[in-house]
Amino acid sequence: MLGNHYPIGFDYSNIYIYVNSLAETKDRYYMHELLRQYGAEKLGDTQFAVGYRMAHYYLTYAQTYQKEYAKLRPEWLNMMAGMRIAYQQANWSLVIAYAEVLISPWKARARYADMRLGLAWAKEAAEQLNEEEILAQILLHWGEACIEQNDYKEAAVFLNDSLQQFHKIEEGYGIASAQFHLARIAIEQGDYIDAENRLQQSYHIYQQINDKTGMAVALYRMAR
Repeated sequence: MLGNHYPIGFDYSNIYIYVNSLAETKDRYYMHELLRQYGAEKLGDTQFAVGYRMAHYYLTYAQTYQKEYAKLRPEWLNMMAGMRIAYQQANWSLVIAYAEVLISPWKARARYADMRLGLAWAKEAAEQLNEEEILAQILLHWGEACIEQNDYKEAAVFLNDSLQQFHKIEEGYGIASAQFHLARIAIEQGDYIDAENRLQQSYHIYQQINDKTGMAVALYRMAR
């Protein structure tokens, strides 16, 4: 029986912590869906609080090991679960915090499916909080993730929305970045005139804000 796996007197409000402690063995595993359902029944009114603690725990874990990919690797499912819980609980600031800390490792480890899902949650969070600059950044990164998965149609939608947002808040670096990635799409689709125009715009903005890395990348694309 499932219940026999728990010690006598076990506090069901700690079920997530207990299950994760079992994972510190040689063969790591994640909470089975039946176990999640069983835990939810036992948790009752404390489920929200337990989810809240789990979401905060894995956010702290992600912040602590953001650049230590070997430590992040076995916890991706749990970190995404924590972000999902934060979204389901409408904890918008926590959702955005997850997105901000995970964007770099998502890109570094090419976890673009996770990235697109997480940024969909983060977009709603930014809209709920009326965070225009954060929304623009989320749309930009979401467009990048779509490009990496060759989803150019969806990428163009997010990047154009991002470009519009950056123009609205007059954020030069964001405008240049959005134009650069839109140029990437144009190149892939064989529209070299549009690509050249966008790269020129991107280069001049990078030049105005003295972003030498951006200038170099734009020049490199124009030379290809």
